[in-house]
Amino acid sequence: MTLAVRDVPLAAYRQAAGLPGIADPEGRVVAVRFEKVLVSTPLFFPVTLDLHAFRDAYQVPGLYLEEAYDAIFDPAFAAGLAPRRDVLAAAAPGDAELFVLGGSSNHFHWLLDFLPRLAAIRHGPAPDALIVPAGLDPRQQEALAVASAALAMPMPPQRAVPDGVVGLRRATMPVAVSRPVAIAFWRRVLEASGIVQRPRRRLFVRRGSVARRRLLDEAEVAGRFAEAGFEPVDPGALDFAAQMRLFAEAAVVVGAHGAALANAAFMPAGATLVEIAAQDAASPFGALAAAAGLRYGALRAEVAGATAADRLHADLRLPPGAVAALLAQL
Repeated sequence: MTLAVRDVPLAAYRQAAGLPGIADPEGRVVAVRFEKVLVSTPLFFPVTLDLHAFRDAYQVPGLYLEEAYDAIFDPAFAAGLAPRRDVLAAAAPGDAELFVLGGSSNHFHWLLDFLPRLAAIRHGPAPDALIVPAGLDPRQQEALAVASAALAMPMPPQRAVPDGVVGLRRATMPVAVSRPVAIAFWRRVLEASGIVQRPRRRLFVRRGSVARRRLLDEAEVAGRFAEAGFEPVDPGALDFAAQMRLFAEAAVVVGAHGAALANAAFMPAGATLVEIAAQDAASPFGALAAAAGLRYGALRAEVAGATAADRLHADLRLPPGAVAALLAQL
């Protein structure tokens, strides 16, 4: 018999296994508590001792690519998992409550897919430790501290886990967070932090010191927007609280496709987000804008690159007249 991980709907598995779960009072952030579970990192997919995984509940669009998730169902992966499963199954019951916050080095996913999971902590057992990936940078730690302080939630110690597969006992794992839920979470953080959303500023978001997907002639483009009353800003040069305050006062934001536009989560409803993106590029920012009640538009740019993979991270160049046309509409 070939050993393989089986993908089943979490709802069906919970009903069969009797797994307990928790949710915040609005039922928006749901988590499931496993007595023993294997976690495939850095994607933070749970695999239970009976070798079930749950694509429906734990997939994060745009981060958990199908090809990355499908590797979990490879027989070789499952065979390598078997010894770890046996060790975990034989281990004594856990004596610490763990909360799998997970994480990503990408600001967009850290902000929208992982940190909102903190809402589930406030209404479940107080965790003894947060499970996070190794290597969280200072800016990510700052965002975690800001959100925890705003929610008046003690910061549990962190237990960083390396890439690979780790076995956890008594681990609570939140399911995937929808964009509307993430927006609701951050608006609650803004309010608790005393940050008022008031649309009064027009921002042009610069890419800063990045190595890919740069906006060519950015200085010239930023100058054109500055003449029209836009403030050129580099969110990556600001601390996290300053980014929250800045975007909470934005009436219009224009910027090239990139993680900095995730700060649109802090913008007031009714504000406008314009993304500069490649002609055929898929983007998550339209859905983010819809969840936040923003008006959204895409300014399409020319890119260099022969293949789709090349174009994904290619530099962008705005066609002649594009800036003038956009400013006339704004």
